[in-house]
Amino acid sequence: MIERLTSINVLISKIVRDLGLGDKEIRHQDFIEWIQEGLLFIGSYYQFKEREGFVMVHDYKGVLPCDLHKPIRYLDGCDFGTKYDNEQYWSFVNKCVQATGIQSTDPIKVVDPYSYQKLQLATYGKTSLWRAFGTNIKRATNLMDGGRTFSGDELSYQVNHDVITTNFRYGMISMRYLAIPLDEQGYPLVPDDVAFFEALMWRVKAKLAMRKNNYEEFEACNFYWNKYCMQARGRANQPDIELTQRLANIYHTLIPNRLSMYNDFNTLGDPEITNFNGRR
Repeated sequence: MIERLTSINVLISKIVRDLGLGDKEIRHQDFIEWIQEGLLFIGSYYQFKEREGFVMVHDYKGVLPCDLHKPIRYLDGCDFGTKYDNEQYWSFVNKCVQATGIQSTDPIKVVDPYSYQKLQLATYGKTSLWRAFGTNIKRATNLMDGGRTFSGDELSYQVNHDVITTNFRYGMISMRYLAIPLDEQGYPLVPDDVAFFEALMWRVKAKLAMRKNNYEEFEACNFYWNKYCMQARGRANQPDIELTQRLANIYHTLIPNRLSMYNDFNTLGDPEITNFNGRR
């Protein structure tokens, strides 16, 4: 498990000391690029940051978050074009949120989680609508480009590179994704673990050897980079005591729940209690 992250400057300082580099040999931007590539090569789930965000849909399309590394799950969708009392739902929501302090609900603008909660409260508290603001959304492989392909009556989406295509024209999609953790300067944060430090030091040294066309040194450095890369990934994926118990519970489950994704895995790893009829 990874418990802490540290600044990339701490790692660069270690590399400079370990390799005995002079001032003219320190290429700060090159080191940052090589270290970030090395972190992606290691690629442990736990070195990234779990985030939730909202993608605004305009003309059947929405742009994924700029800090997205990999999506975890697309959660709910909200269609702002539904008719309600002969009025567009988007216009209806605009009226509802006037008392909440939100000046604009333009779908082009980014909606942060706090504003989205205010939208939920406004819709629930200021109106007579007794339904959730967001509903389940499913992936439809037949959605392309403009979203005009029929994909059923349910809210649907399809991901094409960094764009989400939907079967509704205006709205939003909530999603959970992995992001690259960054510091205040926009530089990547590094796991505060000796295996990561050692692996990334050997990667930088291998890159410096390759730049000097010293292929014998490059092969030696690359050997140690591969060795410590696997060690860093293993240390990051090593479960703590609680996760170990959850894995044990999953392994010893007699009646597996194959639909756990639909309740957001909130019971996955719970102890199984069955009666004499073999039921939960």
